[in-house]
Amino acid sequence: MMDIGGLRDKISQALDEEEQRRDTAFSLSRNLIRSCRKTISDLVQEKTIDLVPLTMERDELLSTLGPKLTRYGFVEDALTEYSEAAILDSVLNSDRLPDIGSVNVGERAYILGACDTVGELRRITLNRLLKSELDDAAFSYERMKEIGHLIEGLVYPSGMIPLKKKQDVVRSLLDRTGGELAIALNSRYGINKNGGGGNG
Repeated sequence: MMDIGGLRDKISQALDEEEQRRDTAFSLSRNLIRSCRKTISDLVQEKTIDLVPLTMERDELLSTLGPKLTRYGFVEDALTEYSEAAILDSVLNSDRLPDIGSVNVGERAYILGACDTVGELRRITLNRLLKSELDDAAFSYERMKEIGHLIEGLVYPSGMIPLKKKQDVVRSLLDRTGGELAIALNSRYGINKNGGGGNG
């Protein structure tokens, strides 16, 4: 006859251990999200930031994760937020998208974070337009376009990865920002529809 009590104890022990690790991962995820949002805000204001403390928080979270914990949404939310901060820092300071290995969050969190980065780059571009820093605004807009090219053609079921809605948002932001940048350039340089200059 099956030892029901022993079987229950074995299941309970495994679930108790998972619950403890889940609680730890939840707390670490919440802290990482909070730190990432502060870092992203600083980057949008074009402050110099040190990504090392954020990376240490990411590593601490990753060290708590076993295969069972990766299914929790709050973990992916935190890693996506970290991905957004790391990508934004890289494109602003080294003029390139970081590779997935250096961000170390996995492909899902990387691409979702990349999509969210476009919104922050739009804020930076608009801030630069307001300050008449047109060359810098064009630079950040080009970074937006690069991410747009990255996500273009990635087609997967929404039940697998919530990507399509973010792709639609990225396309909209690119269209709006490109139009606003074109208006600013036209105002400065007098570029008409045929590409000619103004009369001075």
